[in-house]
Amino acid sequence: MRLRSLISLSETTHALLHSNNANLIAIPSATPFLVADQAKEKQVLLVAHSSQRATELAQELAELIDGVMEFPAWETLPHEKLSPNSDTVARRVQTLLNIDKAKVVVTSARALVQPIVASAIELPVLQISRGQEFEFETLISNLVLRAYNRVDMVERRGDFAVRGGIIDVFPPLSAHPVRIEFFGDEIEELKYFEISNQRSFEAINSPLNLIPCREVLITEDVKARAHELKMKYPELLAMCNKIEEGIYVEGIESLAAVLTPKMKTLVEYISNGSKVILLEQERIKSRVQDLISTNQEFLAAAWSNIALTSKSDAVNPQIPLRTELQIG
Repeated sequence: MRLRSLISLSETTHALLHSNNANLIAIPSATPFLVADQAKEKQVLLVAHSSQRATELAQELAELIDGVMEFPAWETLPHEKLSPNSDTVARRVQTLLNIDKAKVVVTSARALVQPIVASAIELPVLQISRGQEFEFETLISNLVLRAYNRVDMVERRGDFAVRGGIIDVFPPLSAHPVRIEFFGDEIEELKYFEISNQRSFEAINSPLNLIPCREVLITEDVKARAHELKMKYPELLAMCNKIEEGIYVEGIESLAAVLTPKMKTLVEYISNGSKVILLEQERIKSRVQDLISTNQEFLAAAWSNIALTSKSDAVNPQIPLRTELQIG
């Protein structure tokens, strides 16, 4: 189904024009007010040319209306052997999980065209609360599945540590790590604690959602695909061996197309009939073309080139630039 209203805003110092399916030309300071007005009727997907501008717009809009969510892009390109930050992934997942509640979703050109690995979104939300019955080992397994990194002492977002009947975990969107104290199979206490001295300081009385730290999650299916991949391409042996063992390796996302071929675009998650507002459409078009060009250069030169272009297994993650966005 084609999105019914495709509106373009050009941030220039021209007069304001307003008509259905037409360009709106306005000064930059007017943009949040125009978008907020559009959001009164239907959900809006607002696209900026850069991540910095998208963040600025999200902050400005949040002062005008409720229900503003930002969908950030990875800091890495799809074929780099680098993983995006856990807080970036968590923000993306959180937005997608709650996107039906959003009045405005703000994103960048890069995030708009980047394929989304659907597995982290489809995984049930891991929610824990004080007094809940939850087997100790099951919680550990759930954290590992969601790509939390087991360490001796929690120091960074995405870490978790186990000591006796206590699990310390640092949720990627939290300002402080959390201490989970068990009594048998019951969560007896949930508290925030300081990294510097490891002392707890505030009880958590509301449910706590533990969002995945990666979008490529190592399931049994992913392990099986990693096994097949290393059989065909020996150069991927070391990386695939670790994946088979359930170990998250840096840059696992570079193999997303063959490990988790089910991918979607951001447009597929927004409501049917939503409005799409493109700020400075020509700059967005130029930015997308640059991204596609750079991505193709990385693909041609990357060590994973053969794996990602396999005729039998690979799914081409490139999304072509479109003049009109469509759903379905």
